[in-house]
Amino acid sequence: MGASTGCNSPTETCWQIADTQWRSVEASLVGQLEAQGFDVTRLDLEDDIGMGVYKISRNGKTEHYLHLLSTTQGTSYVLKDKQLSRGELEQAIGV
Repeated sequence: MGASTGCNSPTETCWQIADTQWRSVEASLVGQLEAQGFDVTRLDLEDDIGMGVYKISRNGKTEHYLHLLSTTQGTSYVLKDKQLSRGELEQAIGV
């Protein structure tokens, strides 16, 4: 999808893509995960402006959380084994 790893932080679970239309990035990632057999559930967030979080599971077992954040440089997304707060996500991305 044209994403690069790192996002200003030395983590292999963080990617940055220049596309500022984060909803299209979100739809593409969710579609790819579902095509691979994962169950993808969007979480309701109190503060979801420019941000989305999905629970990724298979066979009823939560495996990861996919976090997306719109930035002035594009869209960043982070895959973690726990749900991050907005502050934790921004710190992981380096904004």
